[in-house]
Amino acid sequence: MLRRLASVVVIASCALAACRGGGGGASDAAADSPGVAPDLGVGRAAPIIDGLFDDWRDVPVAARDPAGDGDSAGFDVRALSLQSRGAVLYVLVELERELNFHEGPPEAISLRIDVALPGGHTLRVDSRARAAFYDTGPISWERVRYRLAPSYASTRFEMRLDLAPLGVLPGSEVTVTLSGADKLDAALRYRLGEGVAPAPARRSPARTPQVGLRVASLNTLQTGLFDAVRGPRLERLLGAVQADVYCLQEVYDTPASRVAELLARARGGRWNVHVVRDSFIASRAPLLPLPSQNQRYAAALVIADAGVFAVVSAHLSCCGFIGDVQDQKREAEVDGIVETLRALREKRLGPALASYAEARPIVVGDYNLVGSREPLTRLERAGLERFALEHLVGREAHTWIKTSSPYPAAILDHLVHDPRLARVGGYVLDTRELVDSELSALGVERDDSDGSDHLLLVADFARVLP
Repeated sequence: MLRRLASVVVIASCALAACRGGGGGASDAAADSPGVAPDLGVGRAAPIIDGLFDDWRDVPVAARDPAGDGDSAGFDVRALSLQSRGAVLYVLVELERELNFHEGPPEAISLRIDVALPGGHTLRVDSRARAAFYDTGPISWERVRYRLAPSYASTRFEMRLDLAPLGVLPGSEVTVTLSGADKLDAALRYRLGEGVAPAPARRSPARTPQVGLRVASLNTLQTGLFDAVRGPRLERLLGAVQADVYCLQEVYDTPASRVAELLARARGGRWNVHVVRDSFIASRAPLLPLPSQNQRYAAALVIADAGVFAVVSAHLSCCGFIGDVQDQKREAEVDGIVETLRALREKRLGPALASYAEARPIVVGDYNLVGSREPLTRLERAGLERFALEHLVGREAHTWIKTSSPYPAAILDHLVHDPRLARVGGYVLDTRELVDSELSALGVERDDSDGSDHLLLVADFARVLP
């Protein structure tokens, strides 16, 4: 059972034990009424729900829990932390064992997070039911702008719940409890921040003079590029970002020439295209195909003015949870990518490619990272580093969203690259977040991102020096 910690105890334990989920501890923040922990986020940027946890470093742990008292097959909570910005509540859940939050073996008991709201109302997040409930009825994830990260298995999960659409005002008191796989010994009473959350920051998608190579990636959702309704939307997106290299996924049963023709309409000029199954790489610069070890990725050298790049467009196997057969497939598929890049580096791909051993790798696409983190970790062990991208508006990080799905928005698309490449910008494009002037400047329409359940990723790199 979780033990609630009073604010002064939390501060002392942070100083002695680095707070396990964060560190540092807050300064002397006493509750404004007995037993009520206050919001400590005034003047601080809101957390990014990206599964990286740096923005929890100074947040005190609200409750700790001994190991072994939760579900033996699943959720055994170790600690719980809370913070807020206005009426937006953020929750960090720490677990004793690594698992997926919204998926897993059927024997695992669901973990439910209940938030008692003013007026006698209750909001519940039910992990394995993959659903939210307001009082006794289900509500959509998007009504409370629910976000959870990471999408892969972890011992830590951060989530966001916007309580304002439920009539909750900044400064209100809420109460957090757990049920199902683990429980609270005592409810956590928490005072939301008094201030109104600041307007989301907005960034420009413009390509700066420092950009030597712009790479864009999009899962087109079942060949959406050539769908009568969705195709024009996706074509506008591709044209708007003015990329040098496009990596596309889920373009099934389509010849390379047809994609080249589409890009010529969207961007102008002549395009070179390489395809393996449903994964495409397109570039105006010359392409030299690299051998694929399996059908879940396409790889090619891009011989650009900015340098030579070993680009991989990946579409890893879907679904499942940590340790299951789908998870094992993703690991094997990534091993193929690593082998292709290693063989290039070690000059094992024949004399025609030997002079390109120093090409800088970029691996981007739909990783379907819903099982373990291992596929991404194996790419990092191969010497690549992750480029964590954010939306143009606010502090969103998700790359997939489908409101008709029981699964909440998630970060399924990733980009890793050679650390010798200098980043000079990047973003995730969701046209639904843009105002009219921004849409007009890009030449897109508000519903263009409805063309797929995945969002378009853009990454900018500086010129590669000799």
